[in-house]
Amino acid sequence: MPSNLTHHKKQSHDTAERRLHKKPIRLALRLACGTLALTALLALPVGAVTPTYPRLTESYANSRYGINLRYVNLTGDARTDIVMVAMSQLGYCEGDCASQTNGEHAGSGNFVEYNYFNGAVDQYGNGKRTYGYPWCASFVTWCAYMAGIPESTVTPSVNCAYWVNWFRSCDNYYSRSSGYVPQKGDLIFFRDAGSPKLSTHVGIVRYTCGNTVYTIEGNQNQQVSLVAYDLSDPYIIGYGVPDYKENCASGFTFLLDAYTEGNYIIAAPLLPVFASPGGTGKQTATLRRGDLMHIYESRGMWGRTDYGWIHMPDTQPVEVK
Repeated sequence: MPSNLTHHKKQSHDTAERRLHKKPIRLALRLACGTLALTALLALPVGAVTPTYPRLTESYANSRYGINLRYVNLTGDARTDIVMVAMSQLGYCEGDCASQTNGEHAGSGNFVEYNYFNGAVDQYGNGKRTYGYPWCASFVTWCAYMAGIPESTVTPSVNCAYWVNWFRSCDNYYSRSSGYVPQKGDLIFFRDAGSPKLSTHVGIVRYTCGNTVYTIEGNQNQQVSLVAYDLSDPYIIGYGVPDYKENCASGFTFLLDAYTEGNYIIAAPLLPVFASPGGTGKQTATLRRGDLMHIYESRGMWGRTDYGWIHMPDTQPVEVK
């Protein structure tokens, strides 16, 4: 399991851990059992949105994350493609102002490329629109669009609670207690303990193994992060299962028993490169989360890059050109 992957367990939801997930309570429209209850502070759009810009912002396009996105080679399998697009953004951090959309600023102002895609929001109901709003749902909408997924399959939204009702209306929503085992490309919905809202967070399922579901999420600790949860975790409320169309494209596995030649994204915040496999020999370089590396050969859990050998469990496979 990648060293930077946050692992949530059923019994671990204490106050300290909950702070790892950024709670946009002051910036949300409360929903309880599908009924809207306006707070005095905020109203995010409660329905579908219309993406507003035709191209990437300059700051983002020239960043490592813009480059990663352009390297993604879509397979035509929607479940695979939405995860690959999301993985190309691993490590992207939100900025504190409109000029910080390249993902390199460890800010806390909710300014991200994904919000520019979905448009400015009047988050306080005072007529002033901003791009700095909670972005977990915005990230999922962006990933679906970049993966070529039709709006009829994943309707664009910046409100995860809206999606819960939308998937229910399509008869494609499964509660945690239903026993449904989430699949790659499903949307996973969460709710903070004690919250009156229908959902407070959303992510994308990468895969499920045993009793653990592995996800990639935007706005998790102010960035795009990998997370793991016990399937019985009460923080999970359910799953949205898009009506992805079947096709003949070969699916791509994100759970590897062995590592082969190919392209991988670095998942660890900092990953040392060694002259020899096994972590022995001189350290030749340090890679950063989000870097794309080609692996020429592997020996057990170690793979050879242009710079030397790296620990493969700290990487994620991707299909690139």
